[in-house]
Amino acid sequence: MDHTTVKSPKKHEIRILRAMIIIGVINMAYFFIWFIQPDHISYLPLYVIIVLVLLFQFLRILHEWYHYFNIKMPANVPMPPGYRPTVDVFTTYFPGEPYEMTEQTLEAILSIRYPHETWLCDEANDQRLKEFCASRGIHHVTRNSRKDAKAGNINNALQYASGEICVIIDPDHVPHPDFLDPIVPHFANTEIGYVQIVQAYYNFDESFVAKGAAQQTFQFYGPMMMSMNHYGTVLAIGANCTFRREALDSIGGHAPGLAEDMHTSMLLHAKGWKSVYVPKILARGQVPSTLHAYFMQQLKWSRGTWDLLVHVLPKIFTDLSWRQRLHYLTAPFYYFSGIIYFLNFLIPIICLVFAILPWKGDFFTFALLILPLFASTVLIRHYVQRWVMEEKERGFHLLGGILQIGTWWVHSLGILYTFIGKKVPYLPTPKDNRDQSHWTLLLPNILVGLFSVAAIIYGLRYDWNPYSIIMAGIALTNFTSMSIVTYIGINSRRMQHSAGRITPMSVFLWTKRQFWYLRHFLYRGLRLGGLMILLLLTLGMFVAQRNDKQAFQDPPKAQQHTGRLITGEFSPYGDRGLSATGPSDLASGIVSFYSSWTDSLPNKEYFASIYNTGRIPMVTWEPWISDSKEDLHSISVFSLINQGEFDEYLTESAKYFAALERPVLIRFAHEVDNPFYPWSEEGSVSPQNFKNAFRRVVSVFRNQGARNVTWVYNPWKASALDQYYPGDDVVDWIGVTLLDYGPHLQNRSYSFNELYAPFHERLIAYPGKHVILAEMGTLSEDRSKWLSNAFSSIYERYPEISALIFFQSDKDQNIPPGVSDVEFLNWSINNTSQVSALLSDKFDVQQWSNQLINTRKPNGAFKKQPMDVSGITYNKAHQWFRNVHSLNRRVLEEDFAQIRSLGFTEIKRQGPGMYDQNVLSVAQDMNMKVHYAFWLEPDSIYIQEQELDIMDRVRELKNDRSIASWNLTGAVFNQIDLLYDPVERVIQADWWARRVNEMAGRLHSLDPERPVTIDYKLGVSGVHEFLQIAGMIPEIDQWVLYPADSLVLTVVSDSLNKWKVPYYWEGPAPEIFCDYNGFMPWQDRYQRELVVFDGLVDIWGRRKQNYLKVDQCLNGNRVDVDIPAWNFILPAIPAWPQSSFPLQAIQYRNGEPEALTDSGPWTIDWYLVQVDVFGNEKAIMPVGKGPSVQLELPWNADYFKVLMVIHNTSISKHITKPLVLPVHPSQRDQYTSLK
Repeated sequence: MDHTTVKSPKKHEIRILRAMIIIGVINMAYFFIWFIQPDHISYLPLYVIIVLVLLFQFLRILHEWYHYFNIKMPANVPMPPGYRPTVDVFTTYFPGEPYEMTEQTLEAILSIRYPHETWLCDEANDQRLKEFCASRGIHHVTRNSRKDAKAGNINNALQYASGEICVIIDPDHVPHPDFLDPIVPHFANTEIGYVQIVQAYYNFDESFVAKGAAQQTFQFYGPMMMSMNHYGTVLAIGANCTFRREALDSIGGHAPGLAEDMHTSMLLHAKGWKSVYVPKILARGQVPSTLHAYFMQQLKWSRGTWDLLVHVLPKIFTDLSWRQRLHYLTAPFYYFSGIIYFLNFLIPIICLVFAILPWKGDFFTFALLILPLFASTVLIRHYVQRWVMEEKERGFHLLGGILQIGTWWVHSLGILYTFIGKKVPYLPTPKDNRDQSHWTLLLPNILVGLFSVAAIIYGLRYDWNPYSIIMAGIALTNFTSMSIVTYIGINSRRMQHSAGRITPMSVFLWTKRQFWYLRHFLYRGLRLGGLMILLLLTLGMFVAQRNDKQAFQDPPKAQQHTGRLITGEFSPYGDRGLSATGPSDLASGIVSFYSSWTDSLPNKEYFASIYNTGRIPMVTWEPWISDSKEDLHSISVFSLINQGEFDEYLTESAKYFAALERPVLIRFAHEVDNPFYPWSEEGSVSPQNFKNAFRRVVSVFRNQGARNVTWVYNPWKASALDQYYPGDDVVDWIGVTLLDYGPHLQNRSYSFNELYAPFHERLIAYPGKHVILAEMGTLSEDRSKWLSNAFSSIYERYPEISALIFFQSDKDQNIPPGVSDVEFLNWSINNTSQVSALLSDKFDVQQWSNQLINTRKPNGAFKKQPMDVSGITYNKAHQWFRNVHSLNRRVLEEDFAQIRSLGFTEIKRQGPGMYDQNVLSVAQDMNMKVHYAFWLEPDSIYIQEQELDIMDRVRELKNDRSIASWNLTGAVFNQIDLLYDPVERVIQADWWARRVNEMAGRLHSLDPERPVTIDYKLGVSGVHEFLQIAGMIPEIDQWVLYPADSLVLTVVSDSLNKWKVPYYWEGPAPEIFCDYNGFMPWQDRYQRELVVFDGLVDIWGRRKQNYLKVDQCLNGNRVDVDIPAWNFILPAIPAWPQSSFPLQAIQYRNGEPEALTDSGPWTIDWYLVQVDVFGNEKAIMPVGKGPSVQLELPWNADYFKVLMVIHNTSISKHITKPLVLPVHPSQRDQYTSLK
């Protein structure tokens, strides 16, 4: 017999399900709390609506999960001995219902094995049915009025029936012969008022409507009703419910109403009667198979349940248990989803038509948080499908969901009718299967679909941005849903009548059937692995979030060694300090030699012998100016250099080196702190004297175009590194002398780590500087082992080391003081092949690319005419999916209007990007010009692909009249500094210069009308190199120069103007606008892993001080508001990580600082800003508000700054200071080890 049942949940299944629900609740709470943060509000009215929609949907999901949390099967109750209650079985008839259907049901009722009386409650007093009943012994009851509809009809029959148990079966439901066998035993418990069974359907596949309507009930009659059984909230379903007659009499009979079954169960529960759910299919009925019938049923239920909520529930609320109160309070809200769906239709239409963004935020984080929440809903829903009644009831139930969406207006109408008091007649759901769908029933959905499509077309043409595309996607989904509902409304019988014909729907059904074959495996996988999948997704989300937060605490990741190492050697011959140039196992890229100023430089043939082997020279250039040490000690060679005494010598030397046109390393005045050398402190060398001399030497070389020379600064001891450092702009390499004297010094050998670690600790302050071990050797007994350990240390711990020179002198007479038992030291390595193998095991030992380098000085003024341009660099929301900002038309129009109010009509914008269409369209509408920039990646591997993309984009946009020029941005010549060592970067710069010139030429060919510009970051000492590079790229019309520091503007401009360089400035300095031509960033940028505080406007849209300065100097506008001159000082108290650290704003009275206690109309916000090893800001975290806050100190405080923002609603002032913590010397080692 077909009374399908399910197995009772096992304990471990319940534990798994509850774990999944708890995880789902956590995911939901986490997402919702994040979503409703004030920073995410863009357009408040729509944002509130979205939050309310989300809240409703989340409550609805929680309501569903609540009904999964305690799935419980009722015990199988055997029939107690001697218990045989009398039973009456009632069904009804309403005029117009099919006779065959009613007669089939009556025949089935008669076939029920348990003794009973059969009753037909006939509203029509139909003669055919009277004769049918008379011939079969069925009680036929009729009445003269139709008061209370179905409930009144049943109550009328109850007057004549006397059974202890009453079964009410709809005329379209066919009970099985054993229908009463599992039900009646439950009534032996005198507290039971009614027993409900599964409502199943035999016309499930009759039409699309029938299939969708049935899908909506599967979860309800399975796991949800099983939980209701546990909660005592089982809902009576009028189609096939069994009541105790005494219970019905206690409430005055079957309760009336459009939702008479819910009304009846509500009253019974209020009277204290209990209910039981038997999860067995003991009857099968009809589900509405036409849209007309389905809509009629849903309107009746919506109106009926809300009527109960408004008018009945308040009267009996206190008589119900808390679970019953919750149940009857929330059940009608199923139909409130109609209003929610309407809002879901309305939101994307409004957003697209009016170019409004209700929400703003980091889309990457949104996707990261929504994924586990979405997975929670899907996986939990599939997991509980092990407790649905039949295999065919499992699945995603998409058709049921779409049908419910399409019923939005019906459900909404039912709620509206409740509040305006409009009656809905109680008519049985049509069961004659005649499709009476009329266009009026389809019109609301058709209108929603049409409005959605119109909004998509208009919205994307008017405002093309990622969020409008997302809204268009939602609108397209709505249109698709409405189209499907309209289709099945028109073709509700198509599932039966389209057999044998190929139609779009038949193709869809065929595809669906193919998927059906796989669904068993898919559903089984989702059910079996649901918890594991959910755990992995949730943990992944939390780990990603934690990593974001932890990354804020952790120091920047240690740089990893590239594995690329250049090796060289000093293998002396003769007495001039020259080195052998023949092939060597140890010297892959460098030949090191020494040259004194008292000697002439080696001839060009010597250099050629080095270059011809694929290596380059490193000259240790020793400023010996006398053969007498005594004379040198009495003369400061650096003072003479600074006085210009050696300018002629230096100039000739520079010309000589430049003429080589190939790379050279010069290690000038090495080990200035070593008293052995005459140029050391014994020669009255002050650190500043040395630094000035070093800078002068480099300057002379650069003036002569010797950009092929890279400079090595090599102190003797680590303690002198900072003291004598000449400056980043003149030091290409930091050299380290690393010699282990073995037993000749303190009778022990020092490991590589012991010798190098002091340098490494100080080199942290010089991020990006490459290190060359200019002299490396050991006199230990096991040299191979010492070197092997050294190579491992370099690879694992010291990524800054890019090159090393093996000191291969076999007759070194520089004997350490106190050593008298040796005549000379032998540093040479005998087993060079073994050492070479050890090197190759760890490193990719390479040579430098040996190509010509342009060392020609600029020979004349530039011919391009400079453009007189000033404007705004507008890179707001460039990476949209990682950005807190978005650029819809409203935002662009507001920003561009503000930019124009400053007097600017030109912007520079990097592309291609998702916002290009919007930016160019709004710029054209507002008569603004766009300097369109393309980012150049410095990795030459991608140059061909980049160039193709650039050319394609220029072809697409060259007819756009809002574009003023094409720009190559990214400062590629400066970026290569971060990727290559100092020698290779010069080689790469020349390669890029040639390639950029070719690229600019092609751009001119494609678009002869527009100039081509390129970015370049310029330092004070880099003018000559810039001029040389610029001279190599004549196709560039204009150079966009980014000042490396504030001095560049004033120091360099005269030189550039002298050479008539076509350029303009770009950067954050207001002087760019006030005194020069150029571009300045518009707004601070805030996105994942990047924060930049260089804009005229801050992250939150408030005007910064630079904005006010620019407005004043250009337009004479002066803000009447005086921004407070407040500041803050980090307290000089020892502190530990994760301890509380006070931050206090201060004000000055009579020049003396005092604590600020009241900020008045101004607000003070405090932030921690994380920086990377190069000092670039990468993340920001709020700390607190007010004049004083307590900061929990992060670990690795060296990588943080404190930002104080003083602001009102429109103006802000930023003050940033490094978070430098004072640590007592006695605690420094312990603190360092903790870090």
